[in-house]
Amino acid sequence: MIHAVSALLNTRSPFSLSVCSQLTRRTVLDYGLPDFLHLSPLSREASYQLARAVREAIDAHEKRLIVDTIDVQLPRPSREIFRVVVTGSIRTRRGDLERVSFPIEVQ
Repeated sequence: MIHAVSALLNTRSPFSLSVCSQLTRRTVLDYGLPDFLHLSPLSREASYQLARAVREAIDAHEKRLIVDTIDVQLPRPSREIFRVVVTGSIRTRRGDLERVSFPIEVQ
């Protein structure tokens, strides 16, 4: 699961942050995160935008994971890198929910 989410978050969508946030249905054509290099690494508002984009990407492309919280760690080391902690539940093959929390470095 962590590998699949890491691969998703470290792939860039061809669409902008504003376009992705307006999509009503996501497909493989917009797989990944939109480019975030224009967002300030020190801005709290930018971290909220990143968290929203991460949640939308996971909700659209990783159906086994039910996200409770996305925490973007501040300050970001640079414009190109951020660390996110994903907390939620994984649906098991038997249908049970298992609590998880894991960090991912996004570049």
